[in-house]
Amino acid sequence: MTKLFAIDLDGTLLGSNHDLSEQSRRVIREVLLRGYYVTLVTGRISRSARLYARFLGIDGPLICLNGANVVDAGSGELMYGQPMEERSVKRLLRMAESMQIPYLLYGQHYLITNVENEVSRRWRLRSMVRPAGFSGSSTGQWQHVPLLVQSADNLSEAVYKVSLECSSESIQQEVLAQVKGLENLCVKLADPWRVHFTNHGVHKLHALHYLRGLLNISLDDIVAFGNADNDLEMLTGVGYGVAVGNATETIRNSVDIHAASNDELGVANKILEIIERESGSSVSYSI
Repeated sequence: MTKLFAIDLDGTLLGSNHDLSEQSRRVIREVLLRGYYVTLVTGRISRSARLYARFLGIDGPLICLNGANVVDAGSGELMYGQPMEERSVKRLLRMAESMQIPYLLYGQHYLITNVENEVSRRWRLRSMVRPAGFSGSSTGQWQHVPLLVQSADNLSEAVYKVSLECSSESIQQEVLAQVKGLENLCVKLADPWRVHFTNHGVHKLHALHYLRGLLNISLDDIVAFGNADNDLEMLTGVGYGVAVGNATETIRNSVDIHAASNDELGVANKILEIIERESGSSVSYSI
């Protein structure tokens, strides 16, 4: 019996324009009213994840930064954290600077980059939060997460994730070659040629282990939704892993359960299907 729905944000719950549909919001609120747990499991920092949680009515723990943080949705309190070792961060930054690769450092509350250009503008756009039901191209109603353009020499808070924005596949492969053999890093790839780093062993399933203990449930009680390779451990390690229709080939081939794409309300429809199957009756709710 499902007790927890663990849902990735970008590319899974959010549409291609990073919008959160009113239909998805209503379904998740219905799920919460029925006594299920719901958590967001995202690569975003806690401030961004908490804003989405507020729109959805989620007030429990959230998994952020690919599993490096677990925070309370209401208070923002850090419940669990796995910051990167300072020497690992500095080594990655030296490599990035020598290769002239833009980098992004993820603290608990804000982002730090070394450039102000098209790359950082894309990062700023990705970190915006769109209210539920909002549509249109204007960003005037979007809420921003702080993006600081500064040197990383004097960081005021711990770094939980480092992202390198490679400009080509060949540069991405060169980065991977340089970090090969570093046992204290977990490396994840993202489109088009980004490379994400956290501490070794830190990923979304790692944080779900912490959360299941907190909620006194089993991994078999969890249904997880994802689309990208950083969701792999989570989707294959819980009771039911669901790949949305726009998932990568790796993800689609790694799970047996599939849903429609993020632009076709795949998460919302699959959740309703699961609830109806487990309860043996139709849900008196229509999206």
